[in-house]
Amino acid sequence: MKLLSQKRHAIDFLFPVTVFFVFTISALTVILLAARIYQSTADDSQRNYTSGTALSYITEKLHQNDLEDSIFLDELDGTQAVVLRQETEDAFYLTYLYVWDGQLRELYVKEGTPLSPSAGKSILPIKEFSAEETENRVITFHCTDTSGETASAVYTIRSVSR
Repeated sequence: MKLLSQKRHAIDFLFPVTVFFVFTISALTVILLAARIYQSTADDSQRNYTSGTALSYITEKLHQNDLEDSIFLDELDGTQAVVLRQETEDAFYLTYLYVWDGQLRELYVKEGTPLSPSAGKSILPIKEFSAEETENRVITFHCTDTSGETASAVYTIRSVSR
């Protein structure tokens, strides 16, 4: 019996190589697109993190302390601050939320205690912060982060004033 000899054609080599290159190029394209989408998402997240998170933090603190005559705006050593007044069995305590030295800070002290803005606990890096209250008990906050992005929030004091 005569053995059949196999002839090798160019297509036997070119077809698998072409499939391999098409697969490689497709995989690299998908990886590059995914990396660009990830970078865009990370940039957006970073931009929204500081100013948006700072305002969320402040409004959540206001929600927690929205009791009769417990929220008001004041100044702390020339810096505008949101003040939350809390009553315990033995004394009144004040929580100051303000921006000092490029940081959103929180200072919790007993009423009547001498204050130093640098004593507050740093929460987030913030460039500018402002708050204004209207006659109908609405406070509008504006916050600018270190990258220059500005966010705003509006909070309505719901508790009844005396």
